[in-house]
Amino acid sequence: MTAFDAGRSAENGVAGTSLLVRLGGEHGLRRLVQHFHSLIEQMPGSWSLHRLGQRERPAREALLMAYLHDWLEPSAPGGPGVVLSQRPCRLRAEERDEWLLCMRLALEAAVSDIALRDAIWQVMMAAAAQLVETDDAPA
Repeated sequence: MTAFDAGRSAENGVAGTSLLVRLGGEHGLRRLVQHFHSLIEQMPGSWSLHRLGQRERPAREALLMAYLHDWLEPSAPGGPGVVLSQRPCRLRAEERDEWLLCMRLALEAAVSDIALRDAIWQVMMAAAAQLVETDDAPA
């Protein structure tokens, strides 16, 4: 099973229930995204992620929510309904690590169910990997 299939997998909880539903739907996803952005703004170690703040925070949150929605509730089995042009940002490898640290801490703050948190974490690692620039062009 891949991270792409995690949203529909019986191994990640209730059979047929997506991770998005288990997270609490749009409300739960919004809470996670808000925790994430608060951490980016507060953590000294995430300064390079501040360059992602070219948009106002509500716009950044909306983009990230749309992106993660497609990962947590895949539109088709075998892969998320995400195309590269829908990425909310582009990251360098070191920024991916900062992004993942903030996301891990946001998950710990927003999701009390450890099994659910771990299942979402697997998806977040795949989602973060897709945000990384694959060429040498600046992000």
